[in-house]
Amino acid sequence: MQNTFIKNDRGRIAIWLILAIAAGALYAGYYYLQGTPRFALMQFKRAIVFKDAEIAEKYLDMDGFINKFLGGLTDDAEKQTVKKRIIYEINWPSQKSTFAGVKDWSVFTVPIHIDVDNNGVATAEPDEGTDVRLERKGKRGWIITSINFNKAQ
Repeated sequence: MQNTFIKNDRGRIAIWLILAIAAGALYAGYYYLQGTPRFALMQFKRAIVFKDAEIAEKYLDMDGFINKFLGGLTDDAEKQTVKKRIIYEINWPSQKSTFAGVKDWSVFTVPIHIDVDNNGVATAEPDEGTDVRLERKGKRGWIITSINFNKAQ
């Protein structure tokens, strides 16, 4: 017995309908993921792994990170020097780089705590001893505002 359902017009329409629903579901899932703090962590890790400082700057509040890193007691020339150094470490990481541990982050399984009372602040511990704080940027985006590496040490 041959399957004639796929060969007739109703079968072809059903296949196209199933494909359209699957494509729509994939798009909706990706759209949802883009508005989560997990997406920002994934993109930042991707930037470190693939040595792309341009992507890293989209998901890391560079000025806030530098101010917290330096204690806020510096002038603009020192901030620019540190920013250049951070971009250099992202683009040309070594084993002793500040961001070397980011490659080991578990961004898919890490629990992320979103504090809705605090105007959209999220915290995560993607690696043992590393705390990441993210803040909402706009309606759907998130940005990393601080990274505390190896807090236990």
